[in-house]
Amino acid sequence: MKRQERNAKKTRQEIIEKSAPIFNKYGYEGARMDMIVAETGYQKGGIYKHFSSKMDLAQAAFQYNYEKIHKGYLMKVGESEGPRNQLVAFIKNYQHFIRNAPVDGGCPILNTAIESDDSHRELRHLSRAALDEWIDALSHVIENGQDLGEFNNQDDPRGVAEFFIATIEGAVMMGKLKRDGALMKKIGDRLLSYIEKVLVP
Repeated sequence: MKRQERNAKKTRQEIIEKSAPIFNKYGYEGARMDMIVAETGYQKGGIYKHFSSKMDLAQAAFQYNYEKIHKGYLMKVGESEGPRNQLVAFIKNYQHFIRNAPVDGGCPILNTAIESDDSHRELRHLSRAALDEWIDALSHVIENGQDLGEFNNQDDPRGVAEFFIATIEGAVMMGKLKRDGALMKKIGDRLLSYIEKVLVP
């Protein structure tokens, strides 16, 4: 790779990393270009040399934010041995999320999904794909648990995964709205109890 190409790639990544918290905190509409200019140190012309539009940058910022939480949570889940421990780790990771969020502004999937529900089709598709990836990963954990006899076979794995994620994301939204950091702990503890009382034979 030529030096010029390497520098361009580095600059592009720097712009993404510095603008990602702005998009996550303020949304696409609230993230003004003057805010991004101030944070990155690049003028609009310099930014648009690397991105075709504000939407192009917003999509890259979403992917960056999502990868941070993906690595922080799903990869840690994969480090646990056995489906039961993996499901417990998934819940505890979210409880930890409220106190030590890996990205500023809360969950990027939730934030982007809410803002782009009736507009910004590109961002809605990205948040939908990210959500589906989380559901698929959790469904796989539950299905493995059923195959190994760690979980009962009464429920559809995807339905259980959707229930867990909907409950957790709802708790994240409520906790953020009410400024109640203890709410996720309470909801998470209920889900941990559900694992032992309902899923485990």
